[in-house]
Amino acid sequence: MATLSSTSTRMPRSPQAAKRLLIVDDNDHIRTVLKELLISDGYQVETADDGDTGIKAFLQFRPDLIITDIYMPRVPGTQMVSDIKQNFPDAKVIVMSGGSARSKTTYTIDDRLGIYKVLNKPITHADMKAAVEEALSYA
Repeated sequence: MATLSSTSTRMPRSPQAAKRLLIVDDNDHIRTVLKELLISDGYQVETADDGDTGIKAFLQFRPDLIITDIYMPRVPGTQMVSDIKQNFPDAKVIVMSGGSARSKTTYTIDDRLGIYKVLNKPITHADMKAAVEEALSYA
């Protein structure tokens, strides 16, 4: 598993640079569609297919916002968020869930892990765009 350090070098950014988003989901179709939609909204977007690659991408890309699935093989989203928040407590996170019987659980993790918002799949472009804008404007 990737290790985290708050002393990692932050990538330089110009003040005018587009906000950076990291999408972590084991479903290739969801990652691709969300990436295309959010790029069309003017964001820089990177993706990862599980929590372990999500941590590595976070350290390299240093996003302004993480958008992650919860239930993934190998390293789930909850573990990834917990690991990142230990060293980067100000990291902003939106969590996506497949809903159904799991949705009650997803609503209880937001306070425990410092998650900004929980969205149930399927998610419309308008809902995702609004959630991203809201999360990025939140101090």
